Formats: sequence, C-alpha cells, structure tokens
Amino acid sequence: MLHRALFGSLERFTGILLEHYAGKLPARLSPVQAVVMTITDKQHRYAEQVLKALRRKGLRCETDLRNEKNWIQKSGSRRWPAFLSS
Repeated sequence: MLHRALFGSLERFTGILLEHYAGKLPARLSPVQAVVMTITDKQHRYAEQVLKALRRKGLRCETDLRNEKNWIQKSGSRRWPAFLSS
C-alpha cells in the first residue's frame, strides 16, 4: 500500500518555495537558468555560440531569437533568473 502523504508534502513545499520567491525561483531551482536573446538578426550566430558555451558549463539555458522591440518587457514577465542579450 502506498502512502500519499509524501507527495502532498512535496506539493506543499513547492508551493511554499513559489510563494516565498514570488514565483521567481533561484537559478539553481529554476528549470531555465539563463536565456540568450538577440536584438537583431546579425547576432544569431554569436548567440548560438554563447548558448553552447553555457551548456558546456552545465547550465540549463535557451535562446530567444525573436526580432521584437519590446522583448525586455516580455522577458521580465517570464521570471527567468538571468537573460543575456547580444
């Protein structure tokens, strides 16, 4: 027979963490630790190089290569621990 209290306590602990950090988890707990963004299309190749270097160091990171003018405002609402622009 499985006891479900452990699963419930993990859910409560996750809820406490999210509430304590106001939804923005510290980098070590966040699913995405850093996001590499570009301002124009000219920096795409360099952004990919930075992404590969970060992944070699063991970071969980992504790229956002959209060409949008208000990407800084939108990235702030995503609650990433760090975002890098090139």
